[in-house]
Amino acid sequence: MKNALLSLAGACALAVSFQVAAQDCAAPLQITSEGGPADVVNGDLCTATNSLPTYGGTASPQNEIVYSFTAQGANATITLAQGAEGTWSGQSAGIFLMPSPCSSSTDPIQLGFPGSPMPVSGLTDGQQYFVIVTADPGAPAATCGTFTATVTGTLPVTLQSFTVG
Repeated sequence: MKNALLSLAGACALAVSFQVAAQDCAAPLQITSEGGPADVVNGDLCTATNSLPTYGGTASPQNEIVYSFTAQGANATITLAQGAEGTWSGQSAGIFLMPSPCSSSTDPIQLGFPGSPMPVSGLTDGQQYFVIVTADPGAPAATCGTFTATVTGTLPVTLQSFTVG
């Protein structure tokens, strides 16, 4: 029993460390519909990197965490809340919705800020979209802190892979 608990603890630690590392376009984290396993996501931009120095025509010196979903009748709102004000130095967090490909040359199609939720609707079914959480691109470089993004409504995902071991 003790070995089983140690194995489970090790597997959980590995899963947590993977999630911390997977924060960019190449390995986005999952975000899902209200009631899903990832309908509320939390992060710390101070531990992230700046993998997207621009969002299309908008320069951004800020760190970001990238989430993704595949649209299937998406009709949702994503509300962003930032953590303790002291970590943000009076600046605001931001959330952006981008279509594929997730790259510095892709323009966001929606945006939101704390107090101004981001609508997610009218998307092309079957296409992958990316939700980028960052600090306001116009804020001083290295503006960061903790955040919570909450999905209300339908934001479906598709199974990327499945193995039976």
